[in-house]
Amino acid sequence: MKSRSNECVERRLKDSVRRRFYCCLSTIFACLQCTAAQQGALAPAPNDPVAAAQEMLRAAEAAHPGNTVEVAKALDDLAAAAMGVGVTDPWK
Repeated sequence: MKSRSNECVERRLKDSVRRRFYCCLSTIFACLQCTAAQQGALAPAPNDPVAAAQEMLRAAEAAHPGNTVEVAKALDDLAAAAMGVGVTDPWK
């Protein structure tokens, strides 16, 4: 027969393991959601030059913050793609 203190220790141990498990599980789910969002954001339609240029601009801004040559080139490419397909506002 188990003593009352052993039952208490077992219960606390199980609760601790359960909390850690759910904490790790929630972290994994958060990472999966973030990864899925990033993969979805980086995959524009292959025949949409404006969407591709927008993604390139976002990537250039993330990699080179501020007024840099890379951001200016990506912005110019976006404007050229938008004019090439007749889009008046490439962000809509």
